[in-house]
Amino acid sequence: MSGRFGNGPGGNGGRDRYPDREQPAVDPNPFRPQGPPPPPRRAGGLQRYRLFFVLIAVFVGIAVVKGVVNKVNTQGARHGRFIVFSAVLSATPGTPKPVPALAVVPPGGGEGRPLVVLITGRGQTLESLLDNGFYASLVALGLDAPNVAFVAVDRESQAHDRGDAKWGTYVLTEAVAEAVRQTGADPKRVALGGFDDGGFGALDLARLEPRRFCAVGAHSPEIWQSFGDARPGAFDDAVDFSRHDLLKLAEQGRYPAVGPIRIDVGSDDPQLPVVKRLVVALKAAGRSVDFHELGGRSAVGLWRANSGNLLRFYAAALRSCTDRG
Repeated sequence: MSGRFGNGPGGNGGRDRYPDREQPAVDPNPFRPQGPPPPPRRAGGLQRYRLFFVLIAVFVGIAVVKGVVNKVNTQGARHGRFIVFSAVLSATPGTPKPVPALAVVPPGGGEGRPLVVLITGRGQTLESLLDNGFYASLVALGLDAPNVAFVAVDRESQAHDRGDAKWGTYVLTEAVAEAVRQTGADPKRVALGGFDDGGFGALDLARLEPRRFCAVGAHSPEIWQSFGDARPGAFDDAVDFSRHDLLKLAEQGRYPAVGPIRIDVGSDDPQLPVVKRLVVALKAAGRSVDFHELGGRSAVGLWRANSGNLLRFYAAALRSCTDRG
């Protein structure tokens, strides 16, 4: 992995080459809206300052304990953030927009391994899906373990091209390519997946380039039966929705033949009926769909409880994939 994770063009200046070294704090979600400015500090007596410092000490102590409790065992895998310098998303010609991403490389290095690209959902950070279970499941795959990249999109984009930003094009033309470069992955063995709105995005982008991905995963995907039912802000307007109406495409038999599809949804997810309807339509059209109704609702919880099964699905599809890319 020499020269990866931030070295050279498209990297972040070596920031994450040494993940154990103390790093300056970075907002893990660069799309988080900024809150209102703090109120002006009022003058107070010595007692107020003493209380202030006592509270700071308490919060620091809690943070230290929480950090120790939540420390993740990577079991020899390595992860690091990198930056995708996007020309597609740039508001100024010649000035690329920096977009963060994160890559995980299994023990033994990532050169020549397949790659799973996962689009994070709203409210998720790049690191929120990394826990002990994920690393244990990855390592358990041995030589079949893929490189894994987590890519961020604007929280309202649904990972598709919008009037003000082409997030779908960004994923297809820049994010995947940079993840391949950063990890040394085999560009002909790539799977695409996502969570929540990123799950919708994975299904939507795969249909645009049906021969490109070895497998497609949608975990707690946001699927809507009409523009009126869609989450406010998910689409520009009714015309934008109609261009990306996955349910209608599937029920009309117009969703193309892509690689194997895995769709997971929680039993408490309010979109369960619509997702089931999509699965029925895809299967009726002869598409290969591995569907699972799992407990709970949260995409992060679903992933953490089932990361082993999901990674095995991706690994098996990538192992048998020879004619994509």
